[in-house]
Amino acid sequence: VGADAVSHGATGKGNDQVRFEVSYYSLKPDIKVIAPWREWTMTSRTDMIQYAEKFGIPVPAAKRDEPPFSMDANLLHIRSGG
Repeated sequence: VGADAVSHGATGKGNDQVRFEVSYYSLKPDIKVIAPWREWTMTSRTDMIQYAEKFGIPVPAAKRDEPPFSMDANLLHIRSGG
């Protein structure tokens, strides 16, 4: 589409970032990748919520009390990521 940059929310610890970025670079080798979890100083869900509050970005109340990991269930297993 002519973009000169893309962004993703994958953490710097997971392999999702590798899949995203390899795909980007295969389509456009000189694309700029913006990966906030690697570039910002925020390192936790609490940091993210505080940032959102500071700039008036709404955060659903349910997100404030969720554990700092996600769980995705399918027919074979439950994947936990944190």
